[in-house]
Order: sequence, then C-alpha cells, then structure tokens
Amino acid sequence: MFTVRPGGATEGEALVSAADAVSLTGSTTTGRAVARAATALGIPLQTEMGGLNAAIVLPDADIPQAAAHIAAALVGYAGQKCTATSRVIAVGAAHGPLREALTEALRELVVGDPTDPVTVCGLVISRSAQHTVL
Repeated sequence: MFTVRPGGATEGEALVSAADAVSLTGSTTTGRAVARAATALGIPLQTEMGGLNAAIVLPDADIPQAAAHIAAALVGYAGQKCTATSRVIAVGAAHGPLREALTEALRELVVGDPTDPVTVCGLVISRSAQHTVL
C-alpha cells in the first residue's frame, strides 16, 4: 500500500512506526527527524530533503517531451514555486540530446505578461523577489 500524508516532523515520526518503508520529500528538519525514527526501528528510508526538485532523464526517455516538461517546470511562475525544477540529471547517452532539446525548448517558451494565456514565464512576484533573483 502507498500512502501520502502531509505534515511536519511530529507527524512524520508518528507515521514511521506504522510503516514497512518510508520515502520522504520535505525539509531537512523534517527529514532528519523522520530518519532518526526510521533508523531506530530499522525501517528502510529514502529521502529528498531540500534537494531542489531534480528532474532525472534516462537514456530511453522521449527526449523532446522530457525537455518540454522540464523547461516549463524550470521557469513556470518565474521559477518561484516550491516545486520548480532546480536540477536536471541526464543519465548516460541522454546528456547531449537533452541539453540540445532543453536549450531549444527554453528558447521557445513565451516570456511576458502573466495574465496572457500563452505566457509560461511571467514576472517575479515582488520587488523583493526581483532583488533576490538579480
């Protein structure tokens, strides 16, 4: 059975005792607390803690489709949402073709007014965010 439960460190630690294995995506603080609980019980654990939302592309992937999805995930909402892709990992032979396809996909994305339905990458949310980005 697969279950997704939102929450923080307290909820994560409590859920570990009822699990056979744990896969966690969350903050480093929550991940460390859950890892301590899982380790104490000998439960297998996999975590993605503050890992910056990696996109992993394998050699047998549909490279143009992967590039299109990754480009949108990189710059959609000007990259300001917590699920924005921040790392791309191309495995083996996928590297060269993905690099080319991703470069082209990014060139083709529409940057502009966020109220325009064709815009993929709009403005940053505030002057403060603009300062941080610059």
